Amino acid sequence: PAYTTAVGWAGYSAEKVKELCEHAKGEMGFTAFKVKVGTGLEKDTERVKLVRDCVGDDATLMVDANQVWSVDEAVANMKELHKFDITWIEEPTAPDDAWGHSVIAKKMNELGLNIGVATGEHMSNRILHKQFMELDSYKFVQTDPARLGGLNELLVVMLMAAKKEKPVCLHAGGVGLCEMG
Repeated sequence: PAYTTAVGWAGYSAEKVKELCEHAKGEMGFTAFKVKVGTGLEKDTERVKLVRDCVGDDATLMVDANQVWSVDEAVANMKELHKFDITWIEEPTAPDDAWGHSVIAKKMNELGLNIGVATGEHMSNRILHKQFMELDSYKFVQTDPARLGGLNELLVVMLMAAKKEKPVCLHAGGVGLCEMG
């Protein structure tokens, strides 16, 4: 299903988040929501809890750290945030750090957190995606067709993802390029 990030941007007041959640869920029909994290664990916890409370336990909830955490910070923070039933942590650390993402994924799995890693929007070629797939660094392939270089490269990444049984959720940066996939 499609998801919205509009409800969970850092810096929104609690009232604004509630209003956006109500609109996205009630009027637009969204059932999946993404929240920005990486502004400090206390603030992140408050924002994620607020969105979870607004959208309910039946909604899918993801978080996006936009590359601000170290490997250890990502694991520690997700250990705290997992209580909100998080589906994925997007871009927990440097976007080209296949090994770091692999460690994050493995440690979260060892802790039984059941949170997938989603990344790939900053990867510019199939080779990086191959490395991430071989190291099992992500569960959700989130490539960006424009940054990836177009349809030919996208098709290769999507075929590799299919072979590895990894779902693809295209990134478009708000410009509507998801239709390429």
